[in-house]
Amino acid sequence: MSKLSASEALELISVSKTTLYSDMEKGVVSYDLDAKGRKRVDIAELQRVYGPLDISTLDHAVGCCAFTREVRNIGARGIRI
Repeated sequence: MSKLSASEALELISVSKTTLYSDMEKGVVSYDLDAKGRKRVDIAELQRVYGPLDISTLDHAVGCCAFTREVRNIGARGIRI
């Protein structure tokens, strides 16, 4: 599954930047660090914690057609997004 930066994640969830980073630091939202030490969050983790995602902003949020197709395919497999 693709991972998002915090700013990309914020486009899909309805919480503030402060809340997202606080949840990461408290361990509510798990994340990985990329090669440059930046936090990356799996889209499934966002859904687990915050519920259905706002995919209407997906193309703008990540700017990647392949990623958009991947997320929509997940929805087609019955995973609620």
